[in-house]
Amino acid sequence: MEMSSPIISQKRGNMGY
Repeated sequence: MEMSSPIISQKRGNMGY
């Protein structure tokens, strides 16, 4: 999903998902 939504990748790193 990182390629689909780069913003999600940033949130994932913060949340740890």
